[in-house]
Amino acid sequence: NQKRQAAQEGISKHNRDALQEIELAPVQRKIEARSAEDSFTGFVRTLYFADTFLRDSSRHSPSLWAGTNGGTVYAFCLRIPPAERRMDEPVRAEQAKEIQLMHRAPVIGIIILDGQSTPLPEPLEVAHDLSKSPNMQGSHQLLVVSEEQLKVFTLPKVISKLKLKLTALEGSRVRKVAVANFVSSKTEHSENDLAVLTNQGDIQIISLPSLKIQARYPCIRKEDVSGIASCVFTRYGQGFYLISPSEFERFSLSPKWLVEPRSLVKALENRENCHGHSTSGTEKTSKKSNSIRESRQTTGEPGGDGK
Repeated sequence: NQKRQAAQEGISKHNRDALQEIELAPVQRKIEARSAEDSFTGFVRTLYFADTFLRDSSRHSPSLWAGTNGGTVYAFCLRIPPAERRMDEPVRAEQAKEIQLMHRAPVIGIIILDGQSTPLPEPLEVAHDLSKSPNMQGSHQLLVVSEEQLKVFTLPKVISKLKLKLTALEGSRVRKVAVANFVSSKTEHSENDLAVLTNQGDIQIISLPSLKIQARYPCIRKEDVSGIASCVFTRYGQGFYLISPSEFERFSLSPKWLVEPRSLVKALENRENCHGHSTSGTEKTSKKSNSIRESRQTTGEPGGDGK
């Protein structure tokens, strides 16, 4: 009886654990693969230049990456002649790699992370000491952002490492993506994350390189298609989007950089209105000074006429 009771308790515990795992597992939507016969699949959606390990892990070289509307990523190795021969010899591009995403969704962004999982800085900023030099010792990683998911590959061997399915989990599609540096408002801690704008108008902060959703904020109405299409991000977690053909709105995702009005500019009026305002202002000032003078006379404070 004791053995039977222990076995039943073990089975019930196993069933509870299995049920809990089923409840915690996210529900994924079924995403149909897109047709490869679409005439727009060859359109280039994004370009990205990077100095990375493209052919082998011992030498890094300049490269050009192109993402298409059909979910294909092409990597080209650039042969750049020395500066003294740039006018005589052309820059040559040789295709080195090709990646085809299975779901064939349009590629929105391409980002390469260095040996410390930090996005590669702009070469011109490094040359002028505006950014730190990238870590070229460890292996690099390639982040491909499509409309439906984010996927990380290893370099130079293109091996899938991890991915985040946004469309399958939430039903949303990526419209804009950018790397932003978030700085703590209380300490010196800072980190690089992804700012992702979806077709629902919300903005998600996703960690790098683990691809974990850190926060989600409603920003633009999902019916405002032009506002979503015009949205741009800054490198410090701020953004702008059009609310009309002649107006834009600014927002901030970082607690370090708050968006608040610090000044007020009034529209210029004609001279008559300005003269009228100045006269009324003078009258108000004189009345206020008279009332102060009268109060001083009553209380006997120094500085009044009843001194």
